Amino acid sequence: MGIPRLEWTSPTPSSITLALILAFILIGGQIQAYAFVDGSPGIEPPPLYELLRPLSVWPAMILLLLPWILPGQVLCGLVPCGALAAVSTPALLILTYLESAWFVRSWRLSGGLARGLSVVASLLPGLPSLPQVPMDPIFFLSSFILTSLVAAVHIVSAYGLMRALRRGPGLSREGGSA
Repeated sequence: MGIPRLEWTSPTPSSITLALILAFILIGGQIQAYAFVDGSPGIEPPPLYELLRPLSVWPAMILLLLPWILPGQVLCGLVPCGALAAVSTPALLILTYLESAWFVRSWRLSGGLARGLSVVASLLPGLPSLPQVPMDPIFFLSSFILTSLVAAVHIVSAYGLMRALRRGPGLSREGGSA
């Protein structure tokens, strides 16, 4: 019988590019989290903190992590959270790649209406940053673009998951075996 092949996980230029952007959001957001302890004695800023300061990456990271917060809390109940700290970032990077690959697959299989609705819906998380436009356009644009991108990835991935669950395991768009 063997292990079923998950062809959607095969690297493509689109999935690799998206995974790298999401990895930047994940790591950049963790670096920007230093702002919450900035000024505390004995805590040095992480590398690249000053370089990332003009951008707004942290809100996009929080949005990116939303689907994994509840499972992470359940794991912390089963395993000491300190033991999870060493594997959390590598595990999140792997999950980021898998979601990128699933997004690319779902985007290719979705129709025009689904694509249009997902694009419109993905712009909504960026709207709270609109008041920042006059103060700092780079901060606003980075916040708007990154949160909208993450929202689009989650929306299209969820749509693809719902369609896959409706069709059953191993079925392609045409209904045949994958």
